[in-house]
Amino acid sequence: MKTINQLILIFTLCISFASVNANSQVTQQWTGYYNGPTNGSDQVHDMVIDSDDNVYVTGKSSASNTGNDFATVKYNSAGIQQWAVRYNSQSNFSDLPVGLAVDGSGNVYVAGSKSLGGSYGLINLVKYNSSGIHQWTVRCGDSVFTASPGAIALDASGNIYVGGLIKTYSTDDGSYLLAKFSPTGDSIWKRTYDPSIYPQGLGSGITCLKVDGSFIYAAGKSYNTDGLFTLYTSMRMIKYDLNGNTVWMSNDSLINGSDEVIGMDMDPSGNIFVTCNYGTDILTFKFNSAGSRMWKTLYTGIAGSYYDIATGIAADHSGNVVLSANSRRSPLNNSDDYATLKYDANGNLLWERLYNGTMNSSDYPYDVATDASDNVYVTGYSLETGFDFNAVTIKYNSSGVQLWKTSFDGGNNENEDRANLIEIDGKGNVIIAGYANQAGHNEDFMTVKYSQTVGVAQVSSHIPERFSLSQNYPNPFNPVTNIEFRIAESGFVSLKVFDLLGKEVTTLVSSNLTPGFYKYDFDASGLPSGVYFYQLSAGDFTETKKLTVVK
Repeated sequence: MKTINQLILIFTLCISFASVNANSQVTQQWTGYYNGPTNGSDQVHDMVIDSDDNVYVTGKSSASNTGNDFATVKYNSAGIQQWAVRYNSQSNFSDLPVGLAVDGSGNVYVAGSKSLGGSYGLINLVKYNSSGIHQWTVRCGDSVFTASPGAIALDASGNIYVGGLIKTYSTDDGSYLLAKFSPTGDSIWKRTYDPSIYPQGLGSGITCLKVDGSFIYAAGKSYNTDGLFTLYTSMRMIKYDLNGNTVWMSNDSLINGSDEVIGMDMDPSGNIFVTCNYGTDILTFKFNSAGSRMWKTLYTGIAGSYYDIATGIAADHSGNVVLSANSRRSPLNNSDDYATLKYDANGNLLWERLYNGTMNSSDYPYDVATDASDNVYVTGYSLETGFDFNAVTIKYNSSGVQLWKTSFDGGNNENEDRANLIEIDGKGNVIIAGYANQAGHNEDFMTVKYSQTVGVAQVSSHIPERFSLSQNYPNPFNPVTNIEFRIAESGFVSLKVFDLLGKEVTTLVSSNLTPGFYKYDFDASGLPSGVYFYQLSAGDFTETKKLTVVK
């Protein structure tokens, strides 16, 4: 159990920061399950949302006599399953997917490993068309080299990049591997880099990939020596052009580090953030696109913490970066909490928030995301009433104020329902994925979509005769103004703010609303003085008005 001082600290944080906006609402729209043919263990490993808000998930799924297969499922935006496909490499060992990518035509690419027994295996890259029909499979690895995947990414032309590790069967020497394939499955090039001078290089490999225009960023763990035969691991990042040429390389850590690279993301200016677990602390880096390190910062937790482990990373639209982390307050196994950390563009810690669940016990976050308004979402699982682990998702605004918390229960008491992944679609809906234990089932793929209305209040359910958007009041204003509008028919509604150049600066409403009269309290404290436009769109109706921020 947590100590009294720790409980007081957490309680104080909750009182100070978790005041919930009464106008914030979250609604579960749909849930999708996938149960494999053996009713065994099925767990989602990756998720992608395309431009039409279709949802794709892939993961491992138990199979008879063949260990695990790749299983990939597509849902449309309404949650209706479009197809579910499986891939079995025909070996007697497991096939384990690690990543998923979808191109502009709806083709789906899944990268994963084909086990050959022990620590040996091959990389499998599988392509399906938009209907889920298998197109081709290519492999990395052969009778001399064993390979394992770590990440997958696409460029604007639909070429596929797979990063991972490659080593010989006869040694434990591991090297970075980056391979490029065409949309037809042809191998275009492969690049390797051996960051280790010792055979303990096993484990040195690419675990994160990002493609930004004409360049690829690859990051992973690297073994190094201090020159005195002391081995340590560090974060290594390599920038390549699309032809596979190395543009720059960075190897960074603290003194004699033990870095485990957890995630990488980019901000709108092309800066790169990488976060690592550094022993019992969290080490985060920022690099510009030229390879210069802008800063690195070590998070050691709130005083008295036992350890902190990063689980996810997401950059926001303002150049800040947010981390999800598992924070343990004591050596006891039931003292884990969600920790959410936000750094500004200069590496200053803006805020940290803890979530201690209803049972004051085990709470594990696994992923984090941000939306167009820089709100923060974190998901994982938490022990709740009835000794039941449920998938718990929390939303904070950009200042760290908790707006809502929701819990998903698969319905089988005293079992684990866990969210591993979270994404925000183009309409501001929240999608989580992981696995759930339904009655009579083992672990099944679980995908849940939530809609939300944020900052908007329905002031009357009287049905207006027509759609309309009112002039905000007061106007000019600093920093809060009221925007009222009328919705005549149920449907999807968006309320957005644009600058004078027509660039969207924030989305105020992005959800389905019922007919009625609505009011939004718009807080423009994050915007500079100036003239802006706000636009209401609902069905075929669109109306735009002007507002002025004066500070």
